[in-house]
Amino acid sequence: MGREGWATHANNSLPESLSSQFFTASKKFITGWKKNKIVSRKITKFVTPRILQEQPDVKEKALDFVLEVQEFLQDTKIDLEKVINIDQMGINLEVATGRTLEIQGANKVERIVQAENAVKHSLTIMPAVTASGKIISPLYVMLKEPHKDAYTGIFGSQVEKKMFKHENIFVKAHSSAVMNKTRTKEYFQDLLFVHAPNDFLQFKHFLKKCQNRIRLENLEECSIAKRDNLLKLISLAMHQFQAPVFKPMIQYAFFKCGYVLERPPRFQTPSDLCFPTTQFENC
Repeated sequence: MGREGWATHANNSLPESLSSQFFTASKKFITGWKKNKIVSRKITKFVTPRILQEQPDVKEKALDFVLEVQEFLQDTKIDLEKVINIDQMGINLEVATGRTLEIQGANKVERIVQAENAVKHSLTIMPAVTASGKIISPLYVMLKEPHKDAYTGIFGSQVEKKMFKHENIFVKAHSSAVMNKTRTKEYFQDLLFVHAPNDFLQFKHFLKKCQNRIRLENLEECSIAKRDNLLKLISLAMHQFQAPVFKPMIQYAFFKCGYVLERPPRFQTPSDLCFPTTQFENC
């Protein structure tokens, strides 16, 4: 439905006392209406009427859940190390920002990456953090592998022998980069229940900063999307995020959601602390 059709439909939907049978969505009307800071924008998401109708109910249920958890934590005085939040996150094999600087009016904007295919494919991580401010180690990492038995969670024999391993990452193979019921069950049984307690986007942002640095230095010998290099980078990021200095940042996530009432002290994000914009004084 165009703007004219929408305006006419809106007029016809009004009560008889407010609508006008002589109303026409003329160009003059549309131009005046658009002066209310209304502009043409690309649609980013399509929704059905049902979703719009259910939105208030979903928000109300979400708020009720937060209040219920908040009350439970206060009444039970449960150890905050046992309050865990888990998030499944997809990360592109090569992370590159979607915006850059270019001359105004440019129709074609290009960005240099090491491998175009790697920007379109991803791996999955399952970070888990506690309300006490700790990140649970090891971090679950799932890689998409072409091996015929990848759906069982195992790598090929040669890959398994040579693949980078570290105690702070738990790496599994799969025929897809998307979690399924089997992998989720495996995550809880083999990892979370064994090691817990020990807008997570900061982790993704940290990886992006690292990869940007590799591209900036033009380190061609360091292929970002290569399996071992990815695992080393994720392991390094995991090691950094376990530093005590980032404890308030993790605690803040629980405070921001409303689960915990006590606000943690001010903090610097990993990107700000590890990649400061000003590295030298009096320069």
